[in-house]
Amino acid sequence: MTTLISVISEQTIPNLLLIRELKGKYKDQVFITTPDMERQRRSQWIETAAGIPENSVRRIIVDENSLPDIRQKLTAAFSGDVAGFHINLTGGTKPMTIGIYEFFSKPGNRIVYVPIGKNHQEELYPNPGCDDIPIAYRLNLMEYLLAYGLYYQSDEALLHPKEFTAVFFNDFRRKKFRFNIEPRIINAQQNDSEIEKVYYSGRWFEEFIFTYVAE
Repeated sequence: MTTLISVISEQTIPNLLLIRELKGKYKDQVFITTPDMERQRRSQWIETAAGIPENSVRRIIVDENSLPDIRQKLTAAFSGDVAGFHINLTGGTKPMTIGIYEFFSKPGNRIVYVPIGKNHQEELYPNPGCDDIPIAYRLNLMEYLLAYGLYYQSDEALLHPKEFTAVFFNDFRRKKFRFNIEPRIINAQQNDSEIEKVYYSGRWFEEFIFTYVAE
């Protein structure tokens, strides 16, 4: 198994995507980061979103604008044979990109790039220009927000389980969303149950969208 290396920058999603996609395929992780990224807690956001205990991933903190410093820190951190690494080179400054690529472009390693907004890896080493490697994992809403240091918690419970709402939505869709032929909506305000009255008056759609996006 390999060691996954993530280069930390303000764009946290490409790192999180690969961490999730390759889960179970690497034995260890390393973050190559900078003092500014650590002050902004970008590494911690990624750990939280990935379900990793905060500060549990080893950090190599470099001067993002100093190629000599980057080279020195990598040499000090990785002694002996430098092989068995999967490097996500999406983040970082130009000196970081040059220094990290230069250091890890050796037999036994793979260096990739995850284009922003795309669901694939592009191999930079050892086979640049080969077919893109798909990323099957899809982030849910909570993971996406946590990766940017945000968190949400619904202040109201669902009136009906998501499965119930999905069945109602699909049934209503088969009726081409024609409100005038859906009796549960037409008679919503006459319902004896306050919950059903609120639900069929429009809450069903809010709950459907909420559960769809949250997943």
